[in-house]
Amino acid sequence: MEDLLVKDKILEGGFNPNAFKVMAGPSKPFTCIAKSHGAPAVPSTKEEWEAVRNSKELVDLCEKIRNAKTDEEVRKLKSKLPVWTPRCKKFKDNHRSEKDVEEPLTTLVLDIDEKGHTDEIVGKVINGHIGRYEILLIEDSIRLGTHAAVELPEGMTPNEVQKEFAELIGLPVDPAVKNEAGCIYQVPISHTKYINPKLFNPSPLEQKEAAPIPSEEPSSANVEQTPTIEKKDNLVGFEDYNGNAWSTIIAKYIELFWNGKEPIEGSRNSSTYDITKDLACICDYRQDVLETIIPRWADFPEAEHRQTIANALKEPKKGTTFRMRKVLEALGAQNKKQGNDSRPPLPPKRLPGLLRLLSKHAPNHTKVAVIENVWAALGTHLSGVKFRYIDNVLHEATFMCFLFGPQSVGKGYIVKPIEAI
Repeated sequence: MEDLLVKDKILEGGFNPNAFKVMAGPSKPFTCIAKSHGAPAVPSTKEEWEAVRNSKELVDLCEKIRNAKTDEEVRKLKSKLPVWTPRCKKFKDNHRSEKDVEEPLTTLVLDIDEKGHTDEIVGKVINGHIGRYEILLIEDSIRLGTHAAVELPEGMTPNEVQKEFAELIGLPVDPAVKNEAGCIYQVPISHTKYINPKLFNPSPLEQKEAAPIPSEEPSSANVEQTPTIEKKDNLVGFEDYNGNAWSTIIAKYIELFWNGKEPIEGSRNSSTYDITKDLACICDYRQDVLETIIPRWADFPEAEHRQTIANALKEPKKGTTFRMRKVLEALGAQNKKQGNDSRPPLPPKRLPGLLRLLSKHAPNHTKVAVIENVWAALGTHLSGVKFRYIDNVLHEATFMCFLFGPQSVGKGYIVKPIEAI
């Protein structure tokens, strides 16, 4: 039987196609594979899918991502990962977007961000099902969360499946529903914990035009129109915030400010508006990201969901809001209790008077950054002071400080002390 190479056009400029030789066989395309988020998504077979997952390049890249020290490093490495599209096996001209979906499927991948629960979820599979859901695939994600692929039951929406599946497994499921053009990062074959052969012979999704249902809510035709944002992989670089999954942040927000209850039909509009204002500051005020991470509670129509978020983003930008600070503080305390604290260190209890004064009004989590960064400004007041350096030459004092941090974590608190100096 003649050997076939994985499609060069999938991996061109990325993985070395000569590293993956696959055997020709009768299987037909069941998904699309792309070398990265923005690359062409090419219809691919089981053998081609497995060849990528068996590659040493993918194993090495995933190891680098897990060992990365900074969010920026993770972002750059993830941009090199190949992806596959579980909900579609053919796009027009291989262009991965919702409008170009030609052959949608009933396969739905659910993303569980909490780490270390994959084996636990596999243990819940009984006769190939968890509850009513036929399980097609369970695997560790890149950073050891869980991907669970299920067959989308007839008559159910992805939102409904996510909510019910989360209750069945007792874990939060990422609320960002993967649309038909959505993709999943490829992971090494060793990450696979459960696989159903039906994954490679998926059912086509019948697209039926729903009959209009009378409603007292305003029709989308009467809603102010906003530009349609393609929800392709707008979470690149926004996969989480400071190590906290978006589903975890939203769940904590609901717990603290909505008495642990998700919005219902009568409150979904105002609730979406409020949470948009609070989340915007840690999402770089990007509408596409907010549309993806904020659930459409109570089957909130997509056009109105988009419009509500757009309206909330018209509010003046005020930095991190009171509610969001409370959410992040609560998660920080929770992470510390669980031994996962990634917050900056607190300053010593005793400080020289000047440093205590300069950091007096900064929040606890920014005090160390303020104390370290004021030295460069203080150095400008050294006049006529020279030091004999290791090379035995006299030098004037030179101070330099670099401050790095994610969006909206409080870097601005250094500004006023420096201005005062």
